[in-house]
Amino acid sequence: MKKFLFLLSLFTLFQGVFATGNYHQEVLNLVNKERTRHNLTSLHLNNKLNKVAKLKSNDMSKEKYFSHNSKKYGSPFDMMKKEKIKYKSAAENIAKGQKTSQHVFKSWMESKGHRKNILNPRYTEMGVGKDDYQENIWTQVFIGN
Repeated sequence: MKKFLFLLSLFTLFQGVFATGNYHQEVLNLVNKERTRHNLTSLHLNNKLNKVAKLKSNDMSKEKYFSHNSKKYGSPFDMMKKEKIKYKSAAENIAKGQKTSQHVFKSWMESKGHRKNILNPRYTEMGVGKDDYQENIWTQVFIGN
């Protein structure tokens, strides 16, 4: 029985590690599947937006806050401007505590404001980041041109 519990624990650990191995693509796929269900165009992953989202998630984790505004970087729009990202419309979703792409996507879809961002027809590109400190802090950024 101890051996079985050990193996089960090991399996659960690896499942959690590998479930978010390519979370950028996983979240994008989930978003685009939902957008397709609503007859919306698919979003494209933007590496600069991924960078902004990752930076924001790491900042929230390291500085112990949970907000759209960072003391260090300012608003999501300030962060995009610093990275020379051009857009006509933009938005940010944040989440905390979800261990997998599926879980964070479900949480965002259950929130009226986050859902509205995911299904906004003006957005064409997306970036997503998860912190490096195992705090499970997620940031999702959208732009439309």
